[in-house]
Amino acid sequence: NKLLCTGVHNNCKLFYTKGILRNPYDGTYRYKYAQMVARKNRLSYYDNHRVVKKNIAQLTDILRREFIMRNEPEIYRSDTGAVIAKEMWKVGRTSLSKVFEKTIRNNETNFVVDVLIDSSGSQGPRQDKVSLQGYILAEALTRLGIPVRITGFCTLWEYTIMNVYRDYDDPASINDRLFEYTATANNRDGLAVNAAVYSLTNRPEESKVLIVLSDGRPNDVNINKPGSVAVDAYNGEPALKDTALAVRHARNLGIAVLGVFAGNEEDLQAEKRIFGKDFAYIRDLKDFSNVVGAYLKKQISNM
Repeated sequence: NKLLCTGVHNNCKLFYTKGILRNPYDGTYRYKYAQMVARKNRLSYYDNHRVVKKNIAQLTDILRREFIMRNEPEIYRSDTGAVIAKEMWKVGRTSLSKVFEKTIRNNETNFVVDVLIDSSGSQGPRQDKVSLQGYILAEALTRLGIPVRITGFCTLWEYTIMNVYRDYDDPASINDRLFEYTATANNRDGLAVNAAVYSLTNRPEESKVLIVLSDGRPNDVNINKPGSVAVDAYNGEPALKDTALAVRHARNLGIAVLGVFAGNEEDLQAEKRIFGKDFAYIRDLKDFSNVVGAYLKKQISNM
C-alpha cells in the first residue's frame, strides 16, 4: 500500500482474497448473489463446452508450436566449428574459409503470465462470457506448464479488491474457480495494473506477460461509508490517463501488455488509448483463441 497507493490512489488500500465463496458465511446478500452467478457461469460453460474446449485446444496448440520453433537450434556457416565434410575439397583451392558450421541452441525461455479481469458492476451483463475467457486462458497456459495467475479486481469504498482465482503455481484443478467470477462495485484499473506489475517484477522468469480483460472504462466514484477513508473520485479523462500511464510503465519494465476488450462498442476508443495497438476486440467467443494466440505467439517469437 505504501508503494502503490500514492498520487490519485492516495488513501486507497489493496485487499487480496480468494473470494467470498472460499470464505463462506451464509445469509448475506453478497454470498447468495455470488452463489447464483457461479451457477449461471457453470451453466454457460455446459451450454458452450464444445466451443470452450476447441478454444483451449487451439490456443494450446498455437503456443506449443511456437515454443517448439523457438527452441530449434540455429545452424550457420563459420570459419571455426564442426567440419562440413563435403566442403573440404575447397581447402587450398578457393579463398573460402567457411567450411565449418556452428550450432546455437536457444534456451527455452521462461514465461510467466498475469491475467487481470475487470470485475466491476459494468461487466454484469457479460459475467458468463468473461468467466469463460478466463477459464480458456487458465487451461491453455497450465497445460503448457506456464505459471499463470488470474485475478479479478473491483473497488469497494477505499479498497481495491484483488480476487485471486488461481495463483501462479496452483494446480490445474484450481482452474474451475474461474466460474466463481462475479462483477460488482467500481474499478480502479490503474491501481490494479500497478499491483500486477509489482508482482510480476518479483517473479524469477525472464519473460513476463500481462493480459487485461476490461471494458475500457475505469470508474470509481467513491461512496464513503461512515468511518471509511475518503479517496478522490477516479473516472473520466484522469482515470484513462492514469491507466494508460500504468500500462506504459509496465512496458518500460519489459513486461508485454495485452488488452482484451470486453465492453460496449462506444468504449472502444478508450480501450485503444489505454493499450495502444496491443489490444484485441473479440466479438465472438469462437475467435478468442486465434486472436489472443496471435498476440502471445508474437511475444514468444520476440523474446
